[in-house]
Amino acid sequence: MAQMTQSTLGGRVGASARRGRGANRQMMPLTNALPVEVLDSDAPPPTTPSVARQKSRLRAETYDAVLKFGGKVAGEEQTPRDRCRRMLVSMQWQLFLLLTACADLVLLLVELYVPGTLLAVNVVTAFVLGVFTVDLALRVFTFRRLVLRSGWFWFDLVVVSLSVALWIVGLASGDDAARAASSSSSV
Repeated sequence: MAQMTQSTLGGRVGASARRGRGANRQMMPLTNALPVEVLDSDAPPPTTPSVARQKSRLRAETYDAVLKFGGKVAGEEQTPRDRCRRMLVSMQWQLFLLLTACADLVLLLVELYVPGTLLAVNVVTAFVLGVFTVDLALRVFTFRRLVLRSGWFWFDLVVVSLSVALWIVGLASGDDAARAASSSSSV
């Protein structure tokens, strides 16, 4: 390849100045800074074993920092809100919520077709409602006012609130029905 001229490189160097970087500095053509052979070469720079070891060590240190500090720069501890945010957006938490909802759905279907399972269904429903209530509380703690802008948060809040209210009403009416059945059988 022929030697690149200063005018050819001037267009490339001047582009960074037009974007606002180094606009006040005197621009130096690349041919003064780098030999032409380096500019003409399409091959990647040679990798020496010491460079490979340094990259490997840096990768290991980065991995250790991620494990120790949760992805933060080494030496910075995560705040409780950061840890909570990471947990709430993790795939494991979302999968846990999905499995919890599916378990509740299955037990509600069991309640319809198998008599005498009311106690088990009530216990599992209490657990599920507790999990979703904790999830909403953690979202409020983590995202503060930002959560109030989310339509999904409001939808979840309405669904969980109504579910808790209906569950409490169901427990109260179930206790009254059980008492009425036991008092009528003893008369």
